Amino acid sequence: MSMTVGSSSANTISFADIVQGRNADVRVTVDGLIYAVDLVMVVTGKSNNESNECLRELNPSLFNKENFFIRSRSRLVSFQHAIELIMVLPGQVAKEIRVRFADIIRRYMAGDESLIDEIRANAESSSPLAQMARASLQDDAEENQDRKRRRLTEDAQYRSLALGNISTAMDIMSKLNPAWRNNGRLLMQLEDQVKNIVVPASSSLSIADGHTTDHAPITISDVALDLGRRLNHSQLIQAGKLVAKAYRQRHNEDP
Repeated sequence: MSMTVGSSSANTISFADIVQGRNADVRVTVDGLIYAVDLVMVVTGKSNNESNECLRELNPSLFNKENFFIRSRSRLVSFQHAIELIMVLPGQVAKEIRVRFADIIRRYMAGDESLIDEIRANAESSSPLAQMARASLQDDAEENQDRKRRRLTEDAQYRSLALGNISTAMDIMSKLNPAWRNNGRLLMQLEDQVKNIVVPASSSLSIADGHTTDHAPITISDVALDLGRRLNHSQLIQAGKLVAKAYRQRHNEDP
């Protein structure tokens, strides 16, 4: 059944696979977002006004209100965030759902192979809820790909900027002291910096018998980016010195 709310077209979908013992229909937009107030009404048994009040009073430490999409003054959530919302709602039904989720986790940790048949059945199910769950996983995969592409773009921009900075620094040093290139230690440091910037992280590692590994080398800058940090040249050099020191202590030779 379809209906119109404000300017947003919506369809109803049943959450009966999750919420049992009562009407489990909630409205879903054509692009797959769930009306949060409907979900709260289904899970808690509260009225529309009470459910809206429940959403307004949500503890932000339990559920991030930025997860809501606001359209025509209605709060909408994705399938993933709908599950998270159910986990923090009050009431007996919400408690029973959390117990069921806990049982699934327990069966998973125990290696209950009966879950395999249930998972396969869900994978082949044409129920709207199963389709919505699969779509949410696909969205996650696409988001991860987008994040990876953004990281590669940012890394390329960083490498280009870093090389430009080194080139500028060399020009300035040549103007200040044309003989700076006689400083072997400084040249070695610059060479190391250029290698760290230019050598792509995806290049293969050589091993003793002449073959290569299938694993890309892990650079300090890559690790820093994974941790949400971007190191400057002096920090990279300092980190490199610490790594080299640890290598010498373990292998009794220079890296």
